[in-house]
Amino acid sequence: MILIKLAARNVRRNVVRSSLSLVAVIVGTMSLIVGHAFLAGLRVNVIRSQIDVVSGDAVLQPLDYPDERLTHPVDALFTVEPDLATWLDSSTQAWTTRLMFVPTAIHGPDSIRVRGIGFDPARDEAVFPRDAWKVVGHVPKSGAEGVLVASSVARLLSLHEGDQLTMQVRTAAGAINALQMPVAGIVAASNPWVDRSAVFVPMDLADNLLQAHGTISHVATRLADHDEEAVDAFATAFKAHGGATREVSTWMAQTHDILEIDKMRSKALNMLVGVLMAMSAMGIANTVLMAAYERIREIGTLRALGMAESQVLALFLTEGVVLGVVGSTIGCAISTAIVMYFTTHGIDLSASIDRSGGMSIPISTMLYVAYESKWVVLAWTFGVGIATIASVLPARMAARMAPADAVRA
Repeated sequence: MILIKLAARNVRRNVVRSSLSLVAVIVGTMSLIVGHAFLAGLRVNVIRSQIDVVSGDAVLQPLDYPDERLTHPVDALFTVEPDLATWLDSSTQAWTTRLMFVPTAIHGPDSIRVRGIGFDPARDEAVFPRDAWKVVGHVPKSGAEGVLVASSVARLLSLHEGDQLTMQVRTAAGAINALQMPVAGIVAASNPWVDRSAVFVPMDLADNLLQAHGTISHVATRLADHDEEAVDAFATAFKAHGGATREVSTWMAQTHDILEIDKMRSKALNMLVGVLMAMSAMGIANTVLMAAYERIREIGTLRALGMAESQVLALFLTEGVVLGVVGSTIGCAISTAIVMYFTTHGIDLSASIDRSGGMSIPISTMLYVAYESKWVVLAWTFGVGIATIASVLPARMAARMAPADAVRA
């Protein structure tokens, strides 16, 4: 206990030098905790958006179906056989059909290419939740009620609820067809994959527009367990029931590239934290070393009074540990408070996404960070460990001073 008291007193001797060392430790621990909380939240955001908005847990689609943005061919549409439907009913929490296509949306003198999503009004919401949707008007229940238009599409075409929208498209047979349909509602889903380009078309109206004759392009599923192993096992069985001319894509496959980028960000963050911690280590080593040189006579007196070399070593090591413990504790406390705040309030990414221009990846515009206690423990341990290691050499130098020489210094 006496060593801790002496160490704490010695740390306070040079407030500026000790403060700089503390700041380095605080910034390092905060960067590790807040940075990984942000990356973990981004990962969860991407996965949830993919499952809740785009594909569900696993989706059956034509073989070699393209994954480029706004590329939805209608050349290999298929039907859901009774055996497949029965199996899906027993093997999933919910499933639905979709008919994806790329029409030209026309209103007055304006026209743009959009992502047409033919959906089953009775089944779609069970697979793709609409909790975050903000709808002006209503979601159509049949083709007679019209279509649901994404907010950006409505803005570009100057559309409002009740307006007439013309959709022109190449049909499944290769002909050109166009239909005029009312706008039942305008949706803001807080997700650019929907908001930038989507027009939701009830399945009967989409079938009529594309002359698809009851065929569809996707069967999306929702499982009770989103775990990778469970989804992989389901996908294998799904492929076996789906047929040789169709393939199954999971949320893991469709988010792989984005999540790989997140892994690179995580490595970059760890490198940054390593540099910050190296700076803090040098600061602590300098603090302890300067303290040793400033207190040569004091060390000599303590040794002359009977303090052993090991006790002097322990004293200076304790000073470094005190800096590490105080800095790591403050850094962990501040960063935990920041992370906990954003786990409930979130970070609004809408302005950044708007500035990104054409970005249309499935990600919620409201990012909630993910709190993981392991990073708090790791950051605190890392901070204290770095401080302790940085104090070893200066402490050994102080402990090896000859008492007589130190007293005469």
